[in-house]
Amino acid sequence: MSDNQLFFLVFIAPWMTALVAGGLVAQAFAIRAELARLRSVRVVARREGER
Repeated sequence: MSDNQLFFLVFIAPWMTALVAGGLVAQAFAIRAELARLRSVRVVARREGER
């Protein structure tokens, strides 16, 4: 293994992995928040229709 490959594995790969994992976690939270918001909007709309 060359020095460049070693450098990549030790320094760059962990950062890329952390960035990708962080992005996926952020996406999951955003989707959950959006679903909760949509659910509350639907409930409000249903209550308006019952009047």
